[in-house]
Amino acid sequence: MVKKSIFILVTGLIISLSASLSAFAGQWKFDTGGWWYRRDDGSYPSSMWLKDSNLWYYFHSSGYMAKGWVQDSGKWYYLHNDGAMATGWIEAAGKWYYLGADGAMLSNTSVGGYQLGADGAWIQTENTETNVALPAYAELLRTAKSEFDQAKSAGKYYKGAFIKFGITYIDADNIPELVLEYHTQLGKISTKTYTYYGGNPSLLISADEKYTSCNFYEKQGLIYLNSSGEKYTESFYAFAEVANGTYNILLPLSNIFNGHEITNWRIDHEKRGNYTEVSEAAYKKAIRDLLQPYNILGEADYYGVIGNPKSIYDLDYVDINDGNIQRLLNGEMH
Repeated sequence: MVKKSIFILVTGLIISLSASLSAFAGQWKFDTGGWWYRRDDGSYPSSMWLKDSNLWYYFHSSGYMAKGWVQDSGKWYYLHNDGAMATGWIEAAGKWYYLGADGAMLSNTSVGGYQLGADGAWIQTENTETNVALPAYAELLRTAKSEFDQAKSAGKYYKGAFIKFGITYIDADNIPELVLEYHTQLGKISTKTYTYYGGNPSLLISADEKYTSCNFYEKQGLIYLNSSGEKYTESFYAFAEVANGTYNILLPLSNIFNGHEITNWRIDHEKRGNYTEVSEAAYKKAIRDLLQPYNILGEADYYGVIGNPKSIYDLDYVDINDGNIQRLLNGEMH
């Protein structure tokens, strides 16, 4: 009888606590004061948290939904503009903060090698722009994953679709670039490469119908674009230089295939989409002359590649679908 009474008491407490934290049945309302929540009995939450659609919201004593920083029970929380409680890295008033899984701001600790001060703000030391880039990339990855999952759920991608990502250093500024590789259909791959320039991550290169993949001569500020044409009868290549957050095509190339044999070598010297047929020797010499200032050793191979430019498979990458995005923040990217 005693055990049964204790069970009933504990169960009652759990139900009562859940009811006090979760959203009561009701509707969101908006007026000149902002958003508030009207319960079915006419009451509204104030000075408390409310959970709605798996998101947490806080309401001031006035009953209106909070935005921005809120202190509750000695802990600081951050509410997005839509009122939803934030977790993970956020940027507010030009500073970076880290909020735990419960939404509470962390302070006087280290997260993924980034030291947080007494005010919770990340203490920026040397290599500031590099360190800012990684949390910014993490936010970009979370957005990319959310959009990808929605498209996959809508049937736009095949069941086994996934994304890989990795970090590389294309030029010598010691600021990393983020590479995403999308596997949306069997045998269909596209890449997007982001750089951190001007205080924000920006798209550097997006795969299109012509160039579907990118390889990188790290620290050289040089990329090698390539793709295969329709039914692999023609392949397009190009060398491009990266600087100031953008890239510039230096030499567009093309090969014509007959089966697995290359029969024609072509170069678009004026970069206008007009390819001129040349000999294999002239093709390789043009590439060698172009790359000579970059100190890339070797002779152009059958396809025109010199040296060993890296692909995403040479990078420290993870599958974005495994949920391990935090790996980008914990110092394991190289």
